[in-house]
Amino acid sequence: MELIVSPMLSLITQSSIPSGKKGALERASKLFEEMTDSGIQPDVFTYSIIIHGYSVQGHWKEGIRAFKEMVDKRLSPNVVTFNSLINSLCKHGATAEAHELFNLMVERGEKPNTITCNVLLHGYYLEGRFSEVAKLLNSMCLVGLRLNVRSFTVP
Repeated sequence: MELIVSPMLSLITQSSIPSGKKGALERASKLFEEMTDSGIQPDVFTYSIIIHGYSVQGHWKEGIRAFKEMVDKRLSPNVVTFNSLINSLCKHGATAEAHELFNLMVERGEKPNTITCNVLLHGYYLEGRFSEVAKLLNSMCLVGLRLNVRSFTVP
């Protein structure tokens, strides 16, 4: 049954939530709840989809709650999970919290990628934290992350 439910959840969330289709997040959340109520344990991929859905819909608090639940179940968030939350936090003016999440990501051994850093760069820029922008750009170069046009694009 897990093989049926997880792809169904994936299909609902990946095709509907990013485009903002009405009710998609609610349907995915309900399916996620039904899944866990019936004893099917969500995996990292499933949690990441739900967290991404909350994040793109602006429900970052629910995304953080799902993230904590995931970690409490001893599942290791991946770069996609972290990027979704960091992006959501930065869009809501919470770069300090996003930076804490970035630090947690590194502590847990998950390597940030260019997307992670670009999201933080834009968050710092929007909050006028230009010294943080410079530090992060320098760090990206030092660890060999490739800068791209998004790294230098002002939102």
